[in-house]
Amino acid sequence: MKTHNINELLQILEAMRQAELAMSVLYKICAKKWAEDSQFWLNLSKDEIHHSENVKMLSIIIQEKIGTQVNFQPLRSFTLNSIQSFISGTMDSAERVRHDKISQKSALAIALDVERSAIERKYAELVKTDDIEYKTISTSIDKETQIHRDKIEKKLAEQTK
Repeated sequence: MKTHNINELLQILEAMRQAELAMSVLYKICAKKWAEDSQFWLNLSKDEIHHSENVKMLSIIIQEKIGTQVNFQPLRSFTLNSIQSFISGTMDSAERVRHDKISQKSALAIALDVERSAIERKYAELVKTDDIEYKTISTSIDKETQIHRDKIEKKLAEQTK
């Protein structure tokens, strides 16, 4: 893999790590706003922090294996601008929650949209590699994100009853 491609991939992964942290902030604010469901939101927040740590591990794996026989080929392209827009939108939603501009039902719908977004989906398809450690971590993030979508869909369905 060419050095500029590696550097670009590492920048993208760092931005994606920041996106996971932005989602954690959104969920923490929701937990404070809706105390009756605080554990639901805090669990999501905690998982997003874990995802950010896993994304950092993906970067470390790539950095440690540069120049070895292991190949990392970017497959999905995100621009830093698109990820920054995602982060800005997520933080804007957090501020709207903080200032009572949206209901919990709307916050759940936003959370579901965020969890369904291209940035949150299919980490395992971001890079083509045979590295088992990388594949295990990226697949784990994908599975946990699917669990988030399922939990949020269930909670949203409860809100619409």
